[in-house]
Amino acid sequence: MGITKLLEIAIGIEKKGYSYYTKLANRSSGYNKVLFKRLAEKEKEHMKCFHDLIKEYKDESGSSAAYEIEDVDLLKSLAEISVFPLENAEKLSDDLGKAIKIVVQIEEGSIEFYWRLIEYIPKKNLLERIIKEEEKHLKELLEVFHDYV
Repeated sequence: MGITKLLEIAIGIEKKGYSYYTKLANRSSGYNKVLFKRLAEKEKEHMKCFHDLIKEYKDESGSSAAYEIEDVDLLKSLAEISVFPLENAEKLSDDLGKAIKIVVQIEEGSIEFYWRLIEYIPKKNLLERIIKEEEKHLKELLEVFHDYV
């Protein structure tokens, strides 16, 4: 398994974030609605970046074999443990505080996964930008949560 598989996992993480932010936006109003819509759009942009990276790696070599990764199982397990168990929480809590906690966990898990992934990505600047955006999302979510509690 190689880099393209890990990028597909990254796309899955972004899809999960997009889904939650869209649901939160649909149930929110005012500032929170605007914030969650914007965060959903950013997750969509990140998905496109990861799709473009997959295409680029496949175009360069005709396959992704040139980008095989030894620690792929470790990284895959990290995503499965830190982000994907939240798939069972698909029914978003009616409690905004609990719902925000879920997306905070997704953001934290994605940041951790991306920091580990970065050592295998030749175009580190793109992933560094995504990490910074995810860290900004986390900060904004924590501010909303702080205001909510």
